[in-house]
Amino acid sequence: MHFTSALFLDPALSVLLTLFVLWRVVCNLRTTVRIFLQSVPEAMDVAAVERVVRAVPGVCSVHDLHVWSMDGQYNVLTLHVVVANGTTAAEMVRIKQQCRDALRGQNVHHSTIEIETADECCELEGC
Repeated sequence: MHFTSALFLDPALSVLLTLFVLWRVVCNLRTTVRIFLQSVPEAMDVAAVERVVRAVPGVCSVHDLHVWSMDGQYNVLTLHVVVANGTTAAEMVRIKQQCRDALRGQNVHHSTIEIETADECCELEGC
């Protein structure tokens, strides 16, 4: 209003600025809600993550796999890995480390891996 006599300019720009801010809030709200609900990150392919872990030598199967994001960038994963009966403690450590290495390539920054033997009963196997 200082530079022009167009009185409609100030309210029009105020409304445009408000609409822009509201649009950005709506766009970010979806991402924020997904993070709060601990949803699978949009860019994460859970089936590919499972295939990568199953490809590690010594892994028989995988279950109870959960992936979520802490902030939209830092992805977290938990899963149970089943190994053959008679697998030694040293082999389990190797399998766990190879799983973690493979998961880093899938954009997983923190993983919690529980190792189970084939004859071990897991109440979460149907997850």
